[in-house]
Amino acid sequence: VNETQILKDLEQTYEVLAEPIQT
Repeated sequence: VNETQILKDLEQTYEVLAEPIQT
């Protein structure tokens, strides 16, 4: 697994987690 892939996955997960917080 690429480091970039992990970072991208983390970014996506963070976005999903931060979505309800922003609302």
